[in-house]
Amino acid sequence: VGLLGIDVTRTNDGFYKIDKILAPDPWDKDRTSPLSAVGLNVKSGDYLVAIDRKPVNEVSNYLELLSNKAGKLVMVSVLLPKWIWIRLSPIEANRLKRAASC
Repeated sequence: VGLLGIDVTRTNDGFYKIDKILAPDPWDKDRTSPLSAVGLNVKSGDYLVAIDRKPVNEVSNYLELLSNKAGKLVMVSVLLPKWIWIRLSPIEANRLKRAASC
């Protein structure tokens, strides 16, 4: 689980398939994925393709694009498994105490 509260698998083309989205924790807001916010409709199986309009396949790890973003709005681009654009949604990067490398 990284700063977006997701488990991902990197694809051959360098994008990230979302395997799991961290469920909201009613007792600890820092342990909730911002991608689970009402109205975003991001689901397991969708693909993380860009953060702040920078493609995730242009960096060695998408977490690099979240550096120094805690508490700030970031734009996250997500695709459906069939590679159809669905949204560019600003979300607040989650402040997890530990970020696991993906």
